This record gives sequence, structure tokens and C-alpha cells, in this order.
Amino acid sequence: MKSRIRKEIRRKLLAIPPDEAAAKSQAACRTVAALAEFKDAQTVMMYLPIPGEVDTAHLALTAFQQNKTVLVPRVDWTQRHMISVTYRSLDDEMTEGKYGVRAPAAGEPWPVEDIGFVIVPALGYDLRGHRLGRGGGFYDRFIGQPKMHATTCGIAFEVQVVQRLPIGDRDQPIDMLVTDTRTLRFEAHRIKEIHE
Repeated sequence: MKSRIRKEIRRKLLAIPPDEAAAKSQAACRTVAALAEFKDAQTVMMYLPIPGEVDTAHLALTAFQQNKTVLVPRVDWTQRHMISVTYRSLDDEMTEGKYGVRAPAAGEPWPVEDIGFVIVPALGYDLRGHRLGRGGGFYDRFIGQPKMHATTCGIAFEVQVVQRLPIGDRDQPIDMLVTDTRTLRFEAHRIKEIHE
């Protein structure tokens, strides 16, 4: 079931022309930047995109301009573990791991309890706040830590949203989802669409 959904979402993502993807990425990032939870957070974590993901560069620039501490994930593929590290500039020297996942070479580790807002990537999301990752479980383990109290927010192209995803015991739901067309908040399985 999950493999079929992944295949279908990948097909839809490949069909988005690059200029359209760039415009939709900026629209989603502007919406995230306008959220009260993002504005209030002093420390925000986001991913560095791989092909097929919303480009978060616009959001990173906004956070830098607002003097926020910006973090990105660093993955230890051997230990199957992820931590957050500081990200100072779009010009930071990067290291590249599996699947093109990048991290700042000089990024310093940051404690999870001091993160206020986390952008949680996925291949797909559903209308209950569940995610379909790429199969590694890194973000589920990361945001499921007992010391993690940050607001969790998915960011996606609208074509990545499905009605319902199959979920497992270890799957961690998110608090909200922003796409290029709408914002959804998930409160105890109640869905509230925000028109801003």
C-alpha cells in the first residue's frame, strides 16, 4: 500500500515543471513565515531540499533576517540517527551524504529541547496529520523524542496530500501542514483548514 502511494506521489511530483515548483515553494514558504508559531520561535529547524521537495531557501532567508537560530538535520546513516545542527548561511560549506542529503560542514549540534519550530519533510501527508516518509524513520524518531516540544509543521506541494495514509505504531503525526494552496491544523484528529 505505502509503496503504491509513494510511486503515485513521485509521478505527480515529476510532472511539476521547475518554474512552477519554484513559485509553489515560495508560496508555501511565505505562508509558513506568516504563522504565529514560526514568528514566535527563536530557534527553527528545516531541511535542505532534495529533488522533489519544497525548496526551503526562501524560509531560511526569512529566518536569518529575523535573527532566528536556524537548524538543519545531520544524518548518521550508519547509526540510523539524526541530530539538528546550526545553519548560518545559504553559503555554508556543505557535506553530502546518501540520497543527496546535505548538512553544513561546520554545523554545531543543538539540543532538541531548545527547538521551537520544526519543518518536517515527507513524500506524502494525509488529512489527519500523518506523514509518509521515505522509509528510514529518521524524522519519526527525531520528533518522537521525549524532550521534543517544538511545533511540527509539514510543508508540501498540494499534489503530495492524500485523503488517508496507512500508519504504523512508530509513525509520529505533525501539528500542522502548509502547502502551496492551504494550511491545515490537526487538533486531536479534528482538521481545521485555515484561510489566510
